[in-house]
Amino acid sequence: MTALAPKFLKLNFEQIIMATINKERDKIKAYPVGGTAVTPHNTNDLARDGLLWVGAGGDVNVITVDGSSIVFVGIVGGTLLPVRIRRVLVTSTTASNMTVLW
Repeated sequence: MTALAPKFLKLNFEQIIMATINKERDKIKAYPVGGTAVTPHNTNDLARDGLLWVGAGGDVNVITVDGSSIVFVGIVGGTLLPVRIRRVLVTSTTASNMTVLW
């Protein structure tokens, strides 16, 4: 009976460790897994909130997920804005080729 105890404990320990790793991995959203092109609009939110990729530079007027209004001025093309947004406004937005990533 003592020969079975270490094997049983080892399996439980490994299962607990793997379950913990999987649970923590699922919490991490470090890299986007999807995205879609953005059409700026003054009243419609994006289909999903996320980070904004600006392909062609200019100014970008956004509403963040907490409702804050921010105008990013002089954004260089090829920039990923490090703010979760829910809307890109037409007013004051001169940048183009934008993609929301989630």
